[in-house]
Amino acid sequence: MSRFSINERTTAQWTFDEDVVNYIAFGVEAIGVRRDKIINFGEERSIELIQDMAINVSSVFWGGGFTGADGYSHRESIDDVMRGIQLAAALSSPVIVVGTGPRGGHTVNHSTRLVLDALQELIPVAREEGIVIGLEPLNMKGAEPWTFLTRLTEIQRLLDDVDDPQVQFVFDPGYLASDLDRICNSELVQHICVVRITDFHSCDELNHPETIPGYENVGVQEALFILEQSGFQGFYEFDLMSEAHGDSVYQETVKSCLSISQSILSDYSGV
Repeated sequence: MSRFSINERTTAQWTFDEDVVNYIAFGVEAIGVRRDKIINFGEERSIELIQDMAINVSSVFWGGGFTGADGYSHRESIDDVMRGIQLAAALSSPVIVVGTGPRGGHTVNHSTRLVLDALQELIPVAREEGIVIGLEPLNMKGAEPWTFLTRLTEIQRLLDDVDDPQVQFVFDPGYLASDLDRICNSELVQHICVVRITDFHSCDELNHPETIPGYENVGVQEALFILEQSGFQGFYEFDLMSEAHGDSVYQETVKSCLSISQSILSDYSGV
């Protein structure tokens, strides 16, 4: 099984079933699913389609907002992630991706306490279902509504506070490229649940991504080699955002992801 996957955000305007059918048609073996697409298609239908089409699920995106994001209360956010964990289990996904929510008007200590309280309630459920809660850091302007985790030191501190293998983090070589050596030369690499390959890490705004890059533009190949050699065993997930849409654009994007993964596979058989 290839450990390369494509996140549904890459084909934002396709429906859930269009994503699954088209990815498989192009030879994609794993998919990172979005909960909004699953809601639109229907949860039971989505689970049945994944099972019938025998495609692997690399992650479920997303849940969280424990500090008060998207108008949800702290309690509502916890309950929502619990539902997301159960969905991930039904889809045989190893990970649910979670954002802390913004710091907002809270102090750092209070924001952290809200997240820790939520995680302590979620961890037993995640452990029972065999799901890892993957915290996603973002260090770019425009990411404030999603998370207050923007630096490796903040992720490390939170993981140390939680001290449980059910809580790990999502690593993007673009966001945290300067920390790659530090991560791979420490136990932190064992706490990466998904490696996300994106094309909007160098932009000023989350809503204005670059065009689809070749892997050489973001140093993905070198980063993946280092991660593999350091013992990472999870999925590598393409999560591309383009301002261009339409069937032909999406088809070319999926082909590009496959071409990149095959190029890397030809050089490194461990992926």
